[in-house]
Amino acid sequence: MQGLVNLLRRNLAMKLLALFSAIFLWLYVMNEQNPPAEVSYSVPVEVHNLASDLVVHQLPETVRIRVKGPRSAVAYLNPADMKAVLDLKGLSEGKQAPRFQVNVPSGVELLEIQPNPVPITLEMIISKVVPVELRLNGSPEPQTASVKTDLSVKQVRLEGLRSAVAAVSQVVVTVDASGKDASFEVEAPVLALNSEGRLAEGVTITPDVSHVLVAWSKPQIKKQLDVEAAFQGQLPLGTKITRMVIVPNKVEAQGDKAVLDGMPYISTEIIDLSQVNGNMDRELILQAQPGVVFQPPKVHVQISVER
Repeated sequence: MQGLVNLLRRNLAMKLLALFSAIFLWLYVMNEQNPPAEVSYSVPVEVHNLASDLVVHQLPETVRIRVKGPRSAVAYLNPADMKAVLDLKGLSEGKQAPRFQVNVPSGVELLEIQPNPVPITLEMIISKVVPVELRLNGSPEPQTASVKTDLSVKQVRLEGLRSAVAAVSQVVVTVDASGKDASFEVEAPVLALNSEGRLAEGVTITPDVSHVLVAWSKPQIKKQLDVEAAFQGQLPLGTKITRMVIVPNKVEAQGDKAVLDGMPYISTEIIDLSQVNGNMDRELILQAQPGVVFQPPKVHVQISVER
């Protein structure tokens, strides 16, 4: 054992010099054969821990990284295997500037990430309940005066980014009433419009269809009409009417203007003269007219006859 120690100590300085020379030579050769290199890559961005009610704006799809390492190591780097991770845990709505984290293989040094930090904006997804307005487009028939409408959907829920929901000026259901002169029903979409009257983008509407009932009413007027008795048949031979009184002899009629404008008077129900054998005092109803109501609806007719 002592002999081995003595052997190692013999020419120790020369042996150490030879060892250091060998190490230096190895480093020199390795540096010449596999020198350090710097390269740049574009790597994909991956977002972690984004709250479910937030959306990221201004986020790049890739970032540029610069790495350094032995040429043999960096030459075989695959950018697809590296990701720029952006951890958004705990960040709230508004402007933020988080930093990327990139893991590189052992022996490779990460020199730079561009951009880092990255300016982004986080925006919240919100919902809002708003009323629905009915719009009737086009003109009805001229004799149509007014309309009553009913929407099955009186209000809807809007959902989208805060800025998108805020851009909604009104929510409408549009129905074409051109040429309509009678009540009708239709299913129509619910539309969200911006301040310019155009369709608002980026919002969902629930529900998005409404049933619409449109009931037209025609112009109503009141008019005083003379009452006239209506007859059929012939009086019995030798009989003649000497006096006839209608009480009242005028009635108030209320109804469609188009109908009443063509009515100079109103007739009673028909009196069969062949059945008149003497004086008559009867309550008679007035002949019905479409869309017209009479007040009173009945009159007394007194007829005096002589033979």
